[in-house]
Amino acid sequence: MKLDRDANEKGIVLEQANNEEHAVTDRDEENQLPSRTRLNLLKERLQGVHQRLGELIFVGMIGILVGITGIAAYKNVAAKGWGADAAAWAQATGSIIAIAGAAWLARSESRQARRWRREQGEEAAWSVRFVLVQAQFDAHIIAFELTRPDEPYCALDIRSWQQRSANASLALQTMLMRVDHIHAAVVLTMCNAKILVDHLSLDLARMERAIEQEKKPSSQLVSDIVAAHLNLTTLIEQYDARLRGIREALDRGRDMLPLGEFSEWASQPKQ
Repeated sequence: MKLDRDANEKGIVLEQANNEEHAVTDRDEENQLPSRTRLNLLKERLQGVHQRLGELIFVGMIGILVGITGIAAYKNVAAKGWGADAAAWAQATGSIIAIAGAAWLARSESRQARRWRREQGEEAAWSVRFVLVQAQFDAHIIAFELTRPDEPYCALDIRSWQQRSANASLALQTMLMRVDHIHAAVVLTMCNAKILVDHLSLDLARMERAIEQEKKPSSQLVSDIVAAHLNLTTLIEQYDARLRGIREALDRGRDMLPLGEFSEWASQPKQ
């Protein structure tokens, strides 16, 4: 009894020490998180100010040039009347305005094209999520019908499950053939999901063979089939987290990936 009591006391002390260590670690992470958040916000604001400043400088330079040529044309008209010099200055003013308008239009169209590509990619990513959720739903139905204690499954049930898994695999394969995905993470997630669904189909085929041979499927086989929907649920959660990160990155890059933030691609200083 004394040994048990000593062991319990030591266990309580160790547990308290571990809890204190975890609490210190959590506090450190909480103290670091606000600083990182403030740094990211400051960086995003500086990037926005830099972009707006470039636009203001462009507009200001065009305004100055137009003003200079306009004043020159006005002085020529006031001094000599409407002659060749005044017409030349007026033509120069119109040319500057036309060039500035064309440059601004090209800039606007480029931005609209980036926005359109992003919207198309996000729409495709949403379709992929629908396919993933449907695959998880079918796998969940299979697991539910397989583990019902009051209604044992039969060969017809297995055939229905195989149809569900085959449909999910075909849908994933169809989405993999698209080329307008917003990021490679979408493709990798679909590949992972297809592997899970294909393994589910193989396990169902093994179960069908066991039933045809009048053998009871192993508990491990049943466990693997049931676990498919849990794995797909985890995969969907990871997919949502990745897409949130991708959208945040696109927001920082104004509908483009912020390549300047990739430290691996930064230019190396000369030795």
